[in-house]
Amino acid sequence: MSTPAASRNGTPEPTSPEVGRSPVSGVAAGGARRRLSARWLVLGTCLGLMGSCLAGLYWFNRPAQPLPPLLTQERLDEAWQRWRERGPESYHLEVDVQGDVGGKVVLDVRDGEVVAMSRDGHTPSQKRTWGYWTVPNQLGVLETDLAHAQNTHGAFRNETSPAELRAEFDSEYGYPSRYQRMSLGGMGVMSWQITRFEPLTD
Repeated sequence: MSTPAASRNGTPEPTSPEVGRSPVSGVAAGGARRRLSARWLVLGTCLGLMGSCLAGLYWFNRPAQPLPPLLTQERLDEAWQRWRERGPESYHLEVDVQGDVGGKVVLDVRDGEVVAMSRDGHTPSQKRTWGYWTVPNQLGVLETDLAHAQNTHGAFRNETSPAELRAEFDSEYGYPSRYQRMSLGGMGVMSWQITRFEPLTD
């Protein structure tokens, strides 16, 4: 075993301290750094959760598009009249359809005849189906739905009914710019919105 070096007068000389930090102080510093990192991690997680909550609140409380008015025979007759008097024979039409068979419908009509049609970018091979989304046929769908609803114990005639027909018509041409059929019965649920309507000139 080694003994401390003796001084000239016989007393032990004090040992010199270890250069750098002691093991105890190094461990303490490392622990402090780990605690600081953990705090930043918790803070970052909390800020991320707060941001997600704020985004969720904005999404669920964003202004919703108001419902179209309830469809009545009087409003439908007025729309038919506007279309017959002012509706163009040639037009370009784009419709977003929601329901069992939804999709994006694009239609070109010339002199009352459909010359081009696509659904979700694909052209149906059977041309007899192309004319379903012309304006007169859309108004005809509303006519049929309204007649059916009126024969079903008046279920569509009030705001509290579980089944409703709602429509919004263009003020100039009369085409149904928005339509919603909300039914718990056999009629099913369907809606559409005309996103673009453009009269075509030769």
